[in-house]
Amino acid sequence: MIHGQSPTFDVNFLERVKDRACIVDWAPQLDILSHTSVCGFFTHGGWNSIVDAIIVGVPMLGWPYFGDQPINCKCIEQGWKVGLRLQDDDNATMETLVSRNVVEAKVEKLITNKCFQDKANEWSLLAKNASIEDGSSSNNFLSFVGSLKSHVFM
Repeated sequence: MIHGQSPTFDVNFLERVKDRACIVDWAPQLDILSHTSVCGFFTHGGWNSIVDAIIVGVPMLGWPYFGDQPINCKCIEQGWKVGLRLQDDDNATMETLVSRNVVEAKVEKLITNKCFQDKANEWSLLAKNASIEDGSSSNNFLSFVGSLKSHVFM
């Protein structure tokens, strides 16, 4: 798949999976992640997707494609401990084949190991507290804007 292009599926594939999968062009990701039945998020590791998952407290399984995604997925696993990387190799990307057994084992570990959900909940609380009116993110942003104003109008 070329970056920026949507994958195309042959008509036989869509027919075969119609009772097991729903493939759409776009979906309201934050609404879906907020649903109580969601216990994990299989993500490419893009920053917006990670932030969405952290805000709602959903553990992640990262499979990076390019750019900052490999390091983001490493942070998911090793830094924040809110999930796993599909592949342990730091240089692996979506173009590296992964067996269904590996995917199954990682998904099972993600959804059965309570530590990932506990960490996701901790980070969710931190993110929510940082974003309230007098939270650290709010205060840092206002400080940044104030600094810009004082330097621009000197």
